[in-house]
Amino acid sequence: MVDFLEEMLRSPGELDEILRARVLGSLARALLFTGALEQAATYAQRAVEVARRVGDPGVLAFNLGILLHQPSRPEESEKRLAYATEMLQLAEQANHEAWVCQAHQFRMILLFELGDVQTAEAAIAARAQVTEKLSEPIYFYIGAVHRTTQALFEGRFVEAEQLALQALPLGQRLQVESLDGTFGVHMFTLRREQGRLKEIEPALRHFMKQHGAAAAWRPGLALIYSELGRAREARVEFEHLAQHDFADLPRDSLWGGCTIYLVEVCAFLGAAARAATLYELLLPYAGRAVFVGGRIVCYGAASRYLGLLATTMARWQEAESHFEDALAMNTIVVCK
Repeated sequence: MVDFLEEMLRSPGELDEILRARVLGSLARALLFTGALEQAATYAQRAVEVARRVGDPGVLAFNLGILLHQPSRPEESEKRLAYATEMLQLAEQANHEAWVCQAHQFRMILLFELGDVQTAEAAIAARAQVTEKLSEPIYFYIGAVHRTTQALFEGRFVEAEQLALQALPLGQRLQVESLDGTFGVHMFTLRREQGRLKEIEPALRHFMKQHGAAAAWRPGLALIYSELGRAREARVEFEHLAQHDFADLPRDSLWGGCTIYLVEVCAFLGAAARAATLYELLLPYAGRAVFVGGRIVCYGAASRYLGLLATTMARWQEAESHFEDALAMNTIVVCK
């Protein structure tokens, strides 16, 4: 697909501006799936710029959606929320309900990240209304995933497990690429809250043997060992991931979850030197909520984990400040 789209762009005389904008956006999306993140981001930005010149609301909504799929830095959350709001307005203007649905989803994720729970829940309700109109199985699956997340978030653990098990066969029928990861993160989080991580260890070790010791899963195994008090094994996994100052962790939608797992392992081990590295990596996320995989799981305020790291380094004043910030955000998020 990348080769085909690049060939189209090399024949500019055959493309009108509307088609050129669509090709640029599609190329950005294709590059994103290949892992060429810098190229993808560059083309996504160009796609939006061309679409703005064209002035077609549908094309601009499409390309804003591609731009919003690109990995981002925490300081970009407010700007991305503005993009998502613009995408929603344009998609409604173009009467394109699938893009309206996507725009609501982007807004929901970003609003939760910024701690605006009330507006985020309004976006969830609006998205649900559009999903019913679309009547497409993939949107029902995504809705089931979000209901599982919400049940976990609110501590309704029995219901969360039932919802996760209901979403699984639907995702299997649709051959959803991220199905195993989504189900795995839900069940890992659920078993941890239930104090049942010991049950997860054999399955996780087996999975890692089958798929390789993927960086995305090693932090979870290290966390299991720390929760079970197995310091030696936790340290082996932790140090393996820390050997390049945690640079081997992919900067994808799982990065936040992997990092906070490692924060908790670091605090358990009392690894002050490693805590300093993790602290600098996580500091830009102060004032944000930590989500995994878009909105598969919420782990609350990033400031809580910064507080754990500051405590591990015996930087008491900073720790107190971070914990106060975390209490403020988590109180808003949980108590609304």
